[in-house]
Amino acid sequence: MIRCATFPTSWGGPEKEPVVIEPTDLVILEGVTASREAFRPYLAYSVWVETPREVRLARGLKRDGTGARANWKAWMEEEDSYINSERPAEHADFVLPGDDALWE
Repeated sequence: MIRCATFPTSWGGPEKEPVVIEPTDLVILEGVTASREAFRPYLAYSVWVETPREVRLARGLKRDGTGARANWKAWMEEEDSYINSERPAEHADFVLPGDDALWE
């Protein structure tokens, strides 16, 4: 049996315990880089949620507070680099608009 451990992002809070993922028929990977090139051979289906940068930032600050702005700025710069280099929307099986009222 192969087990996988991942460490959730703490966003500056207390350290979180690793999450162990056991083999199963269905595993959902969530996150900006969940469909990155290294994972693509193992994915059955991928969904990309295309959301304008300013909407992502506003939602993040609403959730995490304005004190997290520096973290969000740094994280979004890395995200922009990933999007520019790997073009995840071009490789997704389905692309959803993330600025729709559906998400509010």
